Amino acid sequence: MPTPIKESELTFHDPVLVDFPLSNEVSADVAQKLMKHIIATQWPSVKRATQCVYVVRVRGHVSISYPNGFSPVLYIGEGDAYSRLQTHAAEWLTELAVSIPQLVIEIKIVEVARKAKADLYRHIEADLIRWFSEENGTLPWRNKQYEVSMEGGYEYSDNASKALRSLISIGAGNSFAWEIKPTKNNSGWDAYSKG
Repeated sequence: MPTPIKESELTFHDPVLVDFPLSNEVSADVAQKLMKHIIATQWPSVKRATQCVYVVRVRGHVSISYPNGFSPVLYIGEGDAYSRLQTHAAEWLTELAVSIPQLVIEIKIVEVARKAKADLYRHIEADLIRWFSEENGTLPWRNKQYEVSMEGGYEYSDNASKALRSLISIGAGNSFAWEIKPTKNNSGWDAYSKG
């Protein structure tokens, strides 16, 4: 087994918060441009832009309904987080934010670095997805698949495990009053129902 992943190999950035001010009364094009602008203006300085893990979550009183309970987690991703989030804004993130008034989107970004192991971030993403699934009974709403070939290849120091698991936990001090899920006529239904 390779050397366990240490917390010193992970750089946790301040989260990007998208407190979306528009309703569905604006055009999809305008809403999407605003979403991308909000993400761009808050984006942290990332040294290894293509070696990231990121988690898209909701904040406030709303959480996502899953088979084993509820969670604020919408999506777990890896790679070039900034480019991927600009794509998510175009494909699904803006629609969600516009559809649910007062919904706040939180994006947590972690840079991963280990000499001679440039793809370590892919293993971490796979483990985060598996840990989430074990807790909630399914994939996060917007994830389409497990990354089985990358799972379980590493152990984690206690501090690294705790820090990473905090990305997918409900979080201390959070109190959710609502669980939501898409209906069958929602564009996000297929992704949600396949979990």
